[in-house]
Amino acid sequence: EYDGKTMSAGSYWQYIPNQGTALLFTRDHLENFLRIVPALSYNQPWKEVEQWVSGEQKEMPDTLRESTGSFLYSAQEMGETVADLHSVLRGLGGNGDDATFSVEPFTSHYRRALYQSLRNTLDYSISELRKSMPELDSTNIGLIGSLMEYQRPMDQKFRSIKDRNLNASRIRLHGDLHLGQLLYTGRGFVILDYEVFIRPINVSATSRLPTAPNRSPKLWMLASLST
Repeated sequence: EYDGKTMSAGSYWQYIPNQGTALLFTRDHLENFLRIVPALSYNQPWKEVEQWVSGEQKEMPDTLRESTGSFLYSAQEMGETVADLHSVLRGLGGNGDDATFSVEPFTSHYRRALYQSLRNTLDYSISELRKSMPELDSTNIGLIGSLMEYQRPMDQKFRSIKDRNLNASRIRLHGDLHLGQLLYTGRGFVILDYEVFIRPINVSATSRLPTAPNRSPKLWMLASLST
């Protein structure tokens, strides 16, 4: 009810026939993988896998083909779907039709802000690890100590973002991209939840800023695959 009047509001959503999310699709393949691998018998199978990953071997090794089925090809298709999304978003900004999707450069101000964000995350993580040391055993304390030795080299790597010019562009991206936001249709994948970047009010100020298309989405998708 508004201003003494009763009104109804609704939204229209297109139904997409599907077989579940890419997350469920991935878990099903992972379960099959864990069942199949113990039954496989190959002589040094992972050596062939390493050669294939490095490009030394062009054909996918039999051990991968038999243990993963078609999943690696499906994972490639997921990546291509995400790439197509960002290609469209860049196109919207590139033709000047909508300033919301405008393509922006990597300015020195943005690079400094990005470096500071990475540095703050690193410092916070190391600080939290240091606080936890009194409650850990000697093995874990040794691991944390080894990790701390990389704090300065990591900071130097982050600093290179601030100090170098990046000949690239920043665009809008999906603000909450993970495997649960992709539907598997049986013939391919469809991305959901577009309002995350179309309606900035739903996301944080940081997410509203254009960014590199290979930054957050790739990390979110990899995090989904790892869990």
